[in-house]
Amino acid sequence: MMMCFLACKSTSIQDPQLLSLALVTLEGHEHYLELKPGSELTRARIDRSSDFVRANVLVKMWQFDFAWAIEREIGRLTGEWLLARAAESMAKVEVAFDHATEFMLMERVLRRAGLWKRTAEWIVPVNVAAMTGSTEGEWAAEACYRSLGERRLRRHHGLADALALRAAFVSVKETSACKARVVHSDAFHRLVALVDTWADEHNPSRFDSEAWVRRWLMQRVHALDGRRPLDLVEQPGGPEQLESLLQAIDAGVHS
Repeated sequence: MMMCFLACKSTSIQDPQLLSLALVTLEGHEHYLELKPGSELTRARIDRSSDFVRANVLVKMWQFDFAWAIEREIGRLTGEWLLARAAESMAKVEVAFDHATEFMLMERVLRRAGLWKRTAEWIVPVNVAAMTGSTEGEWAAEACYRSLGERRLRRHHGLADALALRAAFVSVKETSACKARVVHSDAFHRLVALVDTWADEHNPSRFDSEAWVRRWLMQRVHALDGRRPLDLVEQPGGPEQLESLLQAIDAGVHS
């Protein structure tokens, strides 16, 4: 099943009306459209926008004239894009989002373009907020935003937010898969055995060495230049480096 990531910008939380729509596939195929500037509808939407949207969203729109379209055209082009992705994969397309309002806005423009019934047969909505809103997801999203400067894309631009959502999802999935491998590896068991020596010497009855190592693997460590121990476990020499670090931590704590 193909997967794509959705971000929509709207006028306000209380009464959301579409301003822009972005979709990005897992492989990186992009689709971005925004209301054509100067139209009566666009002016009305601007007037109805909240202060936050005015300060953070509208100022980042209308950089790319190739993306401008009337609302009905946004619906038609989006429906055609989704159906093309389904045809490519010969399967349904998962549409991932982190706010249900965004999927509602996409559905609304598809309905106005007369393509909702056709498109709905080929898409599956997936709320990934629980994953992408994790600490790991936030780190990956921030890194993505920093990388988009050359494209003149920033946070709260629809396409930037879709790309950041994809980056967060990919990072969390990769981390989960890596952690699943690592906790069954010899390297992990060696780290736990090393921490076991602390428990044996200092607090044998109350210390869960395996749980401690699982948490430690996910922390960003200053001594590792901000990397996580998990990032080193499967690298050549990584387990030995982590063992040395744990020994240094133990020496510092109990010296």
